[in-house]
Amino acid sequence: MAVATGVLTDDLLERDELLAQLRTAYDEARAGSGRLVFVGGEAGVGKTSVAQRLCDDLPARSSTRWGACDPLATPRPLGPLHDIAAANGGPLVLLLENSAPAQEVAAALAGSDPGAPVVVVLEDVHWADEATLDVLRVLGRRVGSTATLVIATYRDDELERNHPLRVVLGDLATADGVRRVKVEPLTAPAVARMTEGRDIDPVALYRLTSGNPFYVTEALAAGGDDVPATVRDAVLARVARLGPHATAVIEAVSIAPPTLDAASILAMVGEASDSIDECLASGVVRADDGGVAFRHELARVAVEESISPARRLALQPVAGIAVALVGAPRIAARVRLVGLAPSRAHGRNESLSVNQRTIEGLGKDASPFVVDSPSRRGSRRNSP
Repeated sequence: MAVATGVLTDDLLERDELLAQLRTAYDEARAGSGRLVFVGGEAGVGKTSVAQRLCDDLPARSSTRWGACDPLATPRPLGPLHDIAAANGGPLVLLLENSAPAQEVAAALAGSDPGAPVVVVLEDVHWADEATLDVLRVLGRRVGSTATLVIATYRDDELERNHPLRVVLGDLATADGVRRVKVEPLTAPAVARMTEGRDIDPVALYRLTSGNPFYVTEALAAGGDDVPATVRDAVLARVARLGPHATAVIEAVSIAPPTLDAASILAMVGEASDSIDECLASGVVRADDGGVAFRHELARVAVEESISPARRLALQPVAGIAVALVGAPRIAARVRLVGLAPSRAHGRNESLSVNQRTIEGLGKDASPFVVDSPSRRGSRRNSP
């Protein structure tokens, strides 16, 4: 299900085509051919808003049930289904109390009367526990014979290769009743439309937010100055869930030259390079033309501004050394640092003298940013 950009649906910009596809899935469910629709998109792109708009526009006879997964260290078993049971009662309550199998739980969610189809919204299933994912598996296989539309939202920017939800998506890839749609960020014209009547540069706002509706809305509410506190907290909360090496990579990329390629990043972060996949799975950064870049400039600035002055002083020389050692020749005596982060560099180029003494002088302050220079590799080979 490809999603084309529309123009405007009341206060939802560029969501007409997506809503039309969800309404088609609802009509199919009302005709007795139920559907499970996975709605993917990055954090803040508006997945819940789209689901809510669909439900608000449904006929009065439709039954809507909502449940959500939470970002817990130990997810609550069948958490979203407990939400639904608490709000709607019925047989589902007893089934959950008795730890009924996934097949029975799925059957209790489904609607049987085509005249009164059931719409089930399960939010943030990338945080779902295994039991909830099993129910999704059953729904995906059986929903086609029911009067049920299941909408499962998830952050597609947080699914690493072996994420449990990715396995479920693969298991259901050939299921007839399963559909997938993607909520895209807003285009530059849509962001410009949101700035009408405000003294804010729409081009600059789009560059900062990459069209993410949450970032755009919060930046507008803050007057377009600095990083909104809500955005900063959301970004840093995601970074806080990372391990120390992954956090180090995120910090490094936040101050690195924007054109730094993958080889330079690997040299810059040293042993922490094993955590790049973890960084990508966080959704804060993305793979970009062979390198790693922040998804949104606002997120980069939020991370950069969170780095202490001492930590920044330790990281900036390492960035220059990484650029030098990856270039030709790898042991160049000097390197031109293309620039620091755009908001700090102001287009200036800086030269750094690079030699083994500089590398060794960084000491523990650079850990885990240890540059794997030829002399270091040789010393390891000669060590007992």
